Amino acid sequence: MPVGIIINVCTVVVAGLLGGALGKYFPRKVVDFLTEIFGFCSLTIGISAMTKMNSLTIVIISVLLGSIVGVLCRVDEGITKGIAAVTRRLCRSGDSADEAKTDLLCMMMAVVCFSGTGIFGALSEGLDGDSSILMAKSVMDFFCILIFSVQLGYIITIMAVPQLVIFLILFFAASALAPVFTAESIANFKATGGVLTVVIGYNLIGAQSGWKKIKVLNMIPALVFALLISWLGGRFAIPL
Repeated sequence: MPVGIIINVCTVVVAGLLGGALGKYFPRKVVDFLTEIFGFCSLTIGISAMTKMNSLTIVIISVLLGSIVGVLCRVDEGITKGIAAVTRRLCRSGDSADEAKTDLLCMMMAVVCFSGTGIFGALSEGLDGDSSILMAKSVMDFFCILIFSVQLGYIITIMAVPQLVIFLILFFAASALAPVFTAESIANFKATGGVLTVVIGYNLIGAQSGWKKIKVLNMIPALVFALLISWLGGRFAIPL
């Protein structure tokens, strides 16, 4: 039973509801400051994951190839349009037209649904029933969603729906994917996820400073390339 997945999803919902209820009590300057602080936290988490990589070459190639595929397939554009369509249905028109909120929701989707920790945690639970990774992620997600639900409102709880679907797919597909998860591929996978987390941190800090935003959702295919290239390199003894 996917206990870790269920707890992680419930954490997102509870934190979103709690933050949405408390949002009106937080001054704007406090919300902006917390956004910047979480940006620095994301940088720290991402850098920590990157230091554990097995091959810098594989991580760089994965990020480059994954980003190219993401741009060509318009991953960011497709997800952004989907989120905008949902917010139009669930929010008042004034809220749904807020581009800044849509951008934040996209970044939260990357954090909640496509982080290396979450994906690996769902696969790990599917392989051997180990829910410890997702439990740790639930703690981080609680504070992350709590902070941003203050700014975004209850709409952030919709992240729980794609999160549940994606994690359950990974949970049930874990056995078939097991041969790909060598120690080297896991290290490179986590490091590639760390790069995405650093980009999220950059975007969060830059949102308050007017920096150009990097479309992090276009980088999601890099996670697949990290696993595939690492596995191929080990399988055919290619020095990378």
